[in-house]
Amino acid sequence: MHVVTVPAKDYLPEPGPEEIPYLEEILALISELRCSMYDNSLIPVALANKLVSLSDFPSQQILQTFTRATLRGRDQEPGT
Repeated sequence: MHVVTVPAKDYLPEPGPEEIPYLEEILALISELRCSMYDNSLIPVALANKLVSLSDFPSQQILQTFTRATLRGRDQEPGT
């Protein structure tokens, strides 16, 4: 199941299929964009997610290093 926002010709609380231009083409394209990378994902969303996500191993080391450096810096500030 996918949730999509598709504009209708006019604002109607519950537009029928005839009120949505190119509905059949839109639905056909959505089915073509399915991706098996994640459950119920679409290719553009999956690719964007993959680009912005961090892998577990390097990101864990980076976050640990940053945290240690931040905590050390806080311990060295006068008056803390």
